[in-house]
Amino acid sequence: MGFQKMYTIFVIAIWLCLALEATADMPCNARDVGIQGRSVLCVCNATYCDTITRDAPARGRFVSYTSSKAGKRFQKGGGPIQIDFSRSQESANKVHVNEDFLDKIQPKFLDSASYTLISEIQYQSIEGFGGSVTDAASINWQKLSPGAQDHFVNSYFSKNGLEYNLIRTPIGGADFSTYPYTYNEYPINDYNLSNFSLSEEDYKLKLPLIKRGQAVSTSEIKVTASTWSPPVWMKTNNAITGFAQVKPEFYQSYADYHLRFIEEYDKENVTVWAITTTNEPINGMIPFVDFNSLGWFPWDLGRWVANNLGPTIKSSKYNKTLILAVDEQRYLLDLYLEGMLAAAPKAIDYIDGIAVHYYGNFFPAQVLTNLQERYPGKIILATEACEGPMPWDVMRVKIGSWERADRYTKHIID
Repeated sequence: MGFQKMYTIFVIAIWLCLALEATADMPCNARDVGIQGRSVLCVCNATYCDTITRDAPARGRFVSYTSSKAGKRFQKGGGPIQIDFSRSQESANKVHVNEDFLDKIQPKFLDSASYTLISEIQYQSIEGFGGSVTDAASINWQKLSPGAQDHFVNSYFSKNGLEYNLIRTPIGGADFSTYPYTYNEYPINDYNLSNFSLSEEDYKLKLPLIKRGQAVSTSEIKVTASTWSPPVWMKTNNAITGFAQVKPEFYQSYADYHLRFIEEYDKENVTVWAITTTNEPINGMIPFVDFNSLGWFPWDLGRWVANNLGPTIKSSKYNKTLILAVDEQRYLLDLYLEGMLAAAPKAIDYIDGIAVHYYGNFFPAQVLTNLQERYPGKIILATEACEGPMPWDVMRVKIGSWERADRYTKHIID
């Protein structure tokens, strides 16, 4: 073998090694939390964090990713797919999963498995997955070392991580803020919002984290924004919390409040993909709720969307911004939508979708199916979920809780 040929092979070998090293998954640096019933943690620091790359399956094969309470984290597996076309007359193709795969994932529960694919019927598409960028999330992120901050962002948003492509962020303060605040708090009764500006929390906390996510993502990050409470001078009780609605004379100001937020974020090169019609409007109807809130009766919310918010957004340069209605628990969606549309039928023309929260998921998911059938063409987006938020949750954070992970998974599937 000539020297030149040997040299070429050597260079190619080095290149392949480097390429493999660059794309190889970094395994979980597992730590046992030492609490019975809990799962392990994957520890990340300034110099190390686990990664996961996606393998495109070859034709006729599948790729699986398994995480388990025992400690597996996105462990790759796979095998051949056997397709039986014998039921084509029934408009169904039966896909048989290889038994080796079954031995790996559910040896105790399944002897065989098959999936029936009816290609003629299409259901809803998935917009994506994501999380909230709040003051609290950003404060904790900034407490990390610079290297750990990078690993954090990559773990959530990059192609070597979870590839989040959805973010929800508050318009002003929320219950994950260190104090209650809004925009344009002064002057009082400022109908035209002459003093509207973003807060220090936007510039120092939320926007930096959103922009870092955008920088490492290979796809568009869709930002949804929600108001917990407008400035108190717009509210009937002149307070940030408690039983209150928007004073009717400020309906247009409250609509403009949302448009001004979209404009200010656009100046920061962050596009607001969607807004909701107010976070959990039932909270402002409950006197003892102790965080930023605003109440809406369904009929008033419908009129505001039809006469103020909808025309304001859809006639602006940001008319592609989606308007997501209700932003509440499953059991309140029908109540609000029916009341809104009974009072203002044209509100439906401005509503692009329905926002739903997590805490009423004891109510059957059939509610969501019914909404899809009743309002075809309107998306349904889960905009808020967290574990441990209830007054009876003694432990707000349970490190390594597989029980909570299991609940998240179940409700995502629902």
